[in-house]
Amino acid sequence: MAIYTGRGDSGDTSLIGNIRESKASPVFDVLGMLDEFNATLGLILAEIKFTTEARDFLINTQRDLFKIGSLIANPKSTDQSFEWLEGRTTLIENYIDEMEKKLPELRNFILPGGTEGSAKVHLSRTVCRRLERDLVNYFDKNPMGKKFVIKFVNRLSDLLFTLARYLNFTENVEDIIWIDKNE
Repeated sequence: MAIYTGRGDSGDTSLIGNIRESKASPVFDVLGMLDEFNATLGLILAEIKFTTEARDFLINTQRDLFKIGSLIANPKSTDQSFEWLEGRTTLIENYIDEMEKKLPELRNFILPGGTEGSAKVHLSRTVCRRLERDLVNYFDKNPMGKKFVIKFVNRLSDLLFTLARYLNFTENVEDIIWIDKNE
């Protein structure tokens, strides 16, 4: 079976249920950002050596992002379709708490960077934040699932920030403190 169908050559494509929409529709902005963020997680997984548990968690997060996309693309989804995200959000909070116990207290703003892995995680975090902004904009007109998805994605960006710091910490590389040179 060919990957191409030609059905989208006129600038429209299908949502679940074979509902045709313009590729410029806000729903495809959100689905595209979910895909872009997911790809950054793939890059992180390909280039950073994680524990089996951390690796499995990130792969499952990629699966979560696909599921969120499929629910957003399905006009029959309801708020209840997204309730499973509560448990995933709690799990993210637990991972953040575990890493923070090992990290020095954060007292300053930090610049993205340090190790190569940390820098890549920071880049993924910024894509996650852009996804969050796109989701907020989308959910202003399509609120189905909003409270679950926004909280989950917000927590993911917190996790990535903490993970970037943690990667520097485990490599004995200090975070770069932001200093206002104009003061």
